[in-house]
Amino acid sequence: MSSNNIVTVISNNAKLTENITSKLVLLRDIDKIEHSNTIEAMDSLREQKPNVIILHADYDDSKRLKLIKQIRENNNLKNIPIILIADKCTPEYLIEMFDAGISDIINTPIKEHELLFRIKKK
Repeated sequence: MSSNNIVTVISNNAKLTENITSKLVLLRDIDKIEHSNTIEAMDSLREQKPNVIILHADYDDSKRLKLIKQIRENNNLKNIPIILIADKCTPEYLIEMFDAGISDIINTPIKEHELLFRIKKK
């Protein structure tokens, strides 16, 4: 990752956001970790362009799909990697999310080393 590294975590689950943040702190080359919920996500992303987006998909995937598509249609954000944290993962779900524009997926529960590795490679 380059200088001025920003990771944005988008989730409506405060406990999961705290869990992800505690793992990301171990990556010493991250300058800032932003948090947002799904409703405020686009405003937050436009305001502070991150290097990586971590998006938690839980109960309402239609909002996540819409958000992914909005990110991919925005010229300033479209090339930012999106890592999806998924509570469920059927083959159909994977296809739908990758078709929408995610870059990678991690299933819950999140393993610390897996999250750190995937953030570092982006």
